[in-house]
Amino acid sequence: MVAGERTVRCSSVIIIALGLSLVALGIYTTVLVLTEYKSPRPCLSEVCVNTASRVLAAMNKSVDPCEDFYEYACGGWIQKNPVPEWATSWDQLAILRERLVTDLRELLEDSNNDGLPDSVLKAKAMYRTCIDVDKLEEKGIEPIQKLLESLGLPKRPPTEPTANLTWEEVAGRGRRMLGLSVLISVQVTEDVRNTSRNRVVIEQVSPGFSDRYLRQPEQFAHELQQYHKYIKSVIMIADPEADAEKFADDIIDFSKKLAMAMTPVEVRRSGTHLFHEVSVAQLVRGSGAPHWDEHDWQKYIDLVFANTSVVLDQEQDRVIVMDLPYLQKLAVVLSETDSLIIEKFLWWSVFSTVAPMTKSAFRDLGFEFSKAVFGLQQRTPRWKSCTSNINANFGVALSYLYVKKHFDQTSRQKAIEMIEDVREAFARTASRLQWMDSATRATTLRKLHAIRTFVGFPSWLLARAQLDDHYKHVVGFPSWLLARAQLDDHYKHVSTGRGRGLPLVAAGACPARRPHKHVVGFPSWLLARAQLDDHYKHVSTGRGRGLPLVAAGACPARRPHKHVVGFPSWLLARAQLDDHYKHVSTGRGRGLPLVAAGACPARRPHKHVVGFPSWLLARAQLDDHYKHVSTVRGRGLPLVAAGARPARRPLQARHGGFPLWLLVHAQRDDHYKHVSTVRGHGGFPLWLLVHALLDDHYKHVSTVRGHGGFPLWLLVHAQLDNHYKHVEVVEGDLFESYLKLTWAMVKKSLETLREKPDRNRWVATATTINAFYSATLNSVTFPAGILQPPFYGNGIEAINYGSIGAIMGHEVTHGFDDQGRRYDEQGNLAQWWSAATLEHYHARVSCIVRQYSNYSLPQLPGYNVHGFNTQGENIADNGGLRAALLAYELLARRAPAARRAALPGLPALSPHQLFFLGFAQIWCGNSTTGALKSKIVEGVHSPNKIRVIGTLSNSKEFSDAWQCPVGSPMNPEHKCVLW
Repeated sequence: MVAGERTVRCSSVIIIALGLSLVALGIYTTVLVLTEYKSPRPCLSEVCVNTASRVLAAMNKSVDPCEDFYEYACGGWIQKNPVPEWATSWDQLAILRERLVTDLRELLEDSNNDGLPDSVLKAKAMYRTCIDVDKLEEKGIEPIQKLLESLGLPKRPPTEPTANLTWEEVAGRGRRMLGLSVLISVQVTEDVRNTSRNRVVIEQVSPGFSDRYLRQPEQFAHELQQYHKYIKSVIMIADPEADAEKFADDIIDFSKKLAMAMTPVEVRRSGTHLFHEVSVAQLVRGSGAPHWDEHDWQKYIDLVFANTSVVLDQEQDRVIVMDLPYLQKLAVVLSETDSLIIEKFLWWSVFSTVAPMTKSAFRDLGFEFSKAVFGLQQRTPRWKSCTSNINANFGVALSYLYVKKHFDQTSRQKAIEMIEDVREAFARTASRLQWMDSATRATTLRKLHAIRTFVGFPSWLLARAQLDDHYKHVVGFPSWLLARAQLDDHYKHVSTGRGRGLPLVAAGACPARRPHKHVVGFPSWLLARAQLDDHYKHVSTGRGRGLPLVAAGACPARRPHKHVVGFPSWLLARAQLDDHYKHVSTGRGRGLPLVAAGACPARRPHKHVVGFPSWLLARAQLDDHYKHVSTVRGRGLPLVAAGARPARRPLQARHGGFPLWLLVHAQRDDHYKHVSTVRGHGGFPLWLLVHALLDDHYKHVSTVRGHGGFPLWLLVHAQLDNHYKHVEVVEGDLFESYLKLTWAMVKKSLETLREKPDRNRWVATATTINAFYSATLNSVTFPAGILQPPFYGNGIEAINYGSIGAIMGHEVTHGFDDQGRRYDEQGNLAQWWSAATLEHYHARVSCIVRQYSNYSLPQLPGYNVHGFNTQGENIADNGGLRAALLAYELLARRAPAARRAALPGLPALSPHQLFFLGFAQIWCGNSTTGALKSKIVEGVHSPNKIRVIGTLSNSKEFSDAWQCPVGSPMNPEHKCVLW
């Protein structure tokens, strides 16, 4: 017994020891795994190595990041990147713009024009004309003199009043012919209170020089002195016999009067500034203001809209006057000023605008002025100024070339995902705000989710189809395609069986109540009914057998889908329909599964569904089950699933059956070429496949993702739309080309008064290095030009979210800054804030205004940042950074590997530290004193250094990441936080 017990005891000890060993081993293994899982892993890709090199080179590690993070992050960059002699400021945006201009120059100078659209050829011709300075010298100022005469002005600087000349005539014609706003600005844009319509908008305009400089002549004496010198020098060339000194004096003095009549920007930005909506007749009559009826306002308006399709109705057409006090003061100034002085001002406004397009002497004077005021040291090369000019006037045409060669299409979808992370982050922040009541919060979130995103470039940019004048009639599908429960008579006699007529019932649309975001391809309601009504259930398609037309889908949920591309994944979701349909006969007794039927969509919409299911058209021939299905006189037709792209305004019903793009990239084997449907046409109209046989070059090209997506292979070598069809370039005559271009563009802009605003329009071309928020469109736009390092594509997500993510957050936050908050989700000016919440909002905004007003720079003693005028951008910087950081956290939870990624050479920096470093380094920059002064005095953005210091010092997360003690410059005890 003793021995047995001893044996049992020993066995137990061994087992326990073994168990403890296994537990210890498990704990050790777990620790190793967790340590390995959480430990940083350097990203060693080429992109990451380049990013690491750029980040390290920009830093100044000798500076304490808690003392001056801008110097810590950018000190090395600032030292190594002085302002080039041909620039007045130099930062990351300027570098990208410089690279863009170089890329565009190469595209414009490329001699290979094979297959290029006419619009691109016009842009190239304009570029060649622009750089041919010899021809400009040959004609001298003769083109300007002809222009002046056409406006009713004398050829030379006036010395006595011209008979019968009025300011209304010159200013009205100048606006129509040159797009020149003199004394008054008149444009056509959305009605801010109802953005579903356009209105004529009248507002004040600068007198040709900074109104702030003109109102404070003592403080800005140097700038005014140089402006006077410039005017005098130009007049001496235009007419050596003129009294140039007196002419310059008169222009400066009259400009000061106009500046004093203007409403200051501080007042216009405030909530107390009012605008007025009146009829044309009311505007002409005035409101009893002094001297108002001494001016022919009707004549001015008529001349602005001359030679357009617009005839203003005196009572029905409404005009929005943004600055009524200015107009009232202007009437007085014009009445009390000598007519010769006014004529001189009009003459100077025209001449100074077009003079640089003639003699080089005028361009030299412009350079000397910029050198004296802004510190420019070297003339801009002619090719560079010409390229920028062509981009400004032919931006869409150049975008066509640029995106094909320089834009990575795959980056678009990732950018959209980042924006959605930022949107979700902003929503979570807004949901937690204690100072916002529930009703205002609900409206805030509704507006946030209604923001539409435009990334890269418009889908129509490379379109083969002939788009209309301002993209308003985007080719999608004929208006009749889904409009009727029964199709019109055009189809009622079409035979699909043995003489039996079948109405082509593609089901009626159930449009979403609120517009879709990121909808690409066609809307989810295209095949809108789950079951067709009884009216169609007995329609016969074969030998007397009735076939319910179950080619329908469910109506969408009330909340729009995001990132739905092509058509919904559920549209053809079943490989075979259930047994209920498997025996339905449509031809010679053969059963046909109704594959065109869609399952009802999930209640929660799919995200990031791109293109179409890979199996949809994946087979060279449809399987044998379908190949013998008879539709017309025994000929087999594979039932290829149909879809539709959206159209803002569908084309008239001139194409039969279905639109161009419906079966693009269908298989082109012999099975299709003999299929007959109507009067001998094979299967579908010839235009159906757009050049019928798409060659192998296109078949592997992926689809474009993002707003307005389309298959790239469909549109390669496409014709640009008719955006420039009325523009005529007279090669070899820059001045005449400019006049024709301006005439066409102004006409097009004014004629939009009778059009419904395009809510899906892009506010910038792809060849733009910037990002945008539109309050009236409630949209954010990120052109292709800015989607590149150091803003995007840095190889490591912490830096991507800190750079382009912060810019995305910046633009989203603009929808809720001191100006954006006044507009609702549809872009209409509306008061949707409760009084209590608005009081809290203003208090927090005031904190930001005071904070930034205390900032100054050592280069400009006596000048502080204008905290009030820059408040919108400062709010956006602060809110955008917070949204981007939380967005990065959302990404890290989905993809933990993103949190572990580190840059080579910077292993000690945490992901959060890299995030803030990425944010700071996109604002590394240098400026001349003159350019910096102009930015502080007139700009709506704070200087780059202040953007970094001000934003990061309000971030608790920044202080935590860099362990900055409370009270240090980068971690003040009191922080200003709004969003």
